[in-house]
Amino acid sequence: MQHLIEEQVQLRLTEEYEERKSERLREQRERELMLEQMKKEHQEELKDLKEQLRRNSFRGSSRNNRSDSNGQVSPDSARRILQLLDRPLTPHTGNLRDAIKVTIPKFLLRGHGWDSYYVFEVHVSVLEESWVVYRRYSKFRELHDYMRQKYSQVGALQFPPKRLFGNRSEKVIQKRRFELENYLQNFITICQKISSCPIAPGPGRVLSKQELCDFSYFFRKGAFEETKYVSG
Repeated sequence: MQHLIEEQVQLRLTEEYEERKSERLREQRERELMLEQMKKEHQEELKDLKEQLRRNSFRGSSRNNRSDSNGQVSPDSARRILQLLDRPLTPHTGNLRDAIKVTIPKFLLRGHGWDSYYVFEVHVSVLEESWVVYRRYSKFRELHDYMRQKYSQVGALQFPPKRLFGNRSEKVIQKRRFELENYLQNFITICQKISSCPIAPGPGRVLSKQELCDFSYFFRKGAFEETKYVSG
């Protein structure tokens, strides 16, 4: 009976994971389409504005920075506007939904015998950049302990506890994988709501892979092999 119950629980966890995975993929496709449309519209507007400003920049003889009596843009103003328009478009964190995505699709066994241990494969994406890092359970714990001291809101998150027995059981590890994934997603959501957090939307903040890696070394590829701390 106990074995049957465990199988049913595992089945439900797997089904829930697949449903969430499908939902994330659908949202990602929608976001990519939205970004592509934004870029296309931006490029068309830039093309029209640049053409108009280049024509106006050589008209009139006024050297001040104000419009002349015919409402035309002065040459100096036109040049400055062209310089601003030539800057690349980078989406602001406040304009995007789910700009950061994290999933843990599987775990891996490393080492041999008593020296073996499990690592979790963490998939991270920020806008159009994606990468994979491998983390042991202890690194999740370090992330939580460090960030809850820095941000009190993180302390309200329930961190998956460590079991005294059965840590090497694949069923236990599979359940832990699900719990750590859920924790990490909630962690990102909370941090993006803390105004003082660098990955939260705010004036002058532009989200990128580098910003997330600077926020915590947990998300930096190959970080924890030689360093003890989560973030500097």
